[in-house]
Amino acid sequence: MVCMPTTFVSISSSLVQAQRTSHVHPPYALCSMALSHQPSKVVASKLYPASIVPIILQNYLWTRCDLTLCPRGAAVGSIAQTISILLAVPLVAATKTATGGNVPFIAVDWLHGIEQLLMALPSHVMAMSFRQAALSHEDGKPLPESAKRYGPMLKMIVISYIAILGIGLAHKLSAGTDWISFRFLGGTFDPPTPGINTKTLMGAPSFAVWIPHWSMFIDFATQLRYMSRWGRCLGIHRWKSLAILHFPWALANLAVFLGHLHKDQCEVFKILHPLFIFLGGITILIG
Repeated sequence: MVCMPTTFVSISSSLVQAQRTSHVHPPYALCSMALSHQPSKVVASKLYPASIVPIILQNYLWTRCDLTLCPRGAAVGSIAQTISILLAVPLVAATKTATGGNVPFIAVDWLHGIEQLLMALPSHVMAMSFRQAALSHEDGKPLPESAKRYGPMLKMIVISYIAILGIGLAHKLSAGTDWISFRFLGGTFDPPTPGINTKTLMGAPSFAVWIPHWSMFIDFATQLRYMSRWGRCLGIHRWKSLAILHFPWALANLAVFLGHLHKDQCEVFKILHPLFIFLGGITILIG
């Protein structure tokens, strides 16, 4: 598994969050399809669980690859990505319980931000592992420790997870009883737009939440680039084929990005995301 798409929390939120309100703001009326039920919930409940098995098998295959074929840091990042998904499930469930199912997870901005940090970290680790290995090989230097051993990247992951946990606790304590509407990093980077209030922003990610989103786009492109270069270094062109087989997950990234721009109210994007995740899981496993 390589660089899983951004906001994979949609997996857990689609499975556990309660039925959204049927009221739709005019700008999103076309996307909502004005349906009494949401077909995206049906699609997500089928395709997301079906995607888990290929993802787990990918993790297993990463760890079974010979050192001369796959940097060890890439395997660490892949497994950490799966762990991040599993950590998102209790966050979504706790939000549903605390709000009685009336507030979707994505509308609790600071929790959404914490989840994005959890997802962005492994993506960066994987991109950095392939980059370091490819550049060292091209320069005729020994492979870095991140390519030869699990330890360096594993240590980085553990320390970062502890730091993210601390950031989450700081947000919860700062928010107090207003934790549902509390913005990620207190809304520090939000533009001072007159006339915008918390109700208007419900479901719209704050500027700070977009930062890890953008970083994952960059890491995804970086990883696929250096994965191909790593393949050229080894003379194994199938690495390039594997990078191409990540295309469905690139489309999943785009779907969730556009979905956030529509405050996660667009049925079309919520259907496309699990579809591309499932297709990507199958194509990458085959690769």
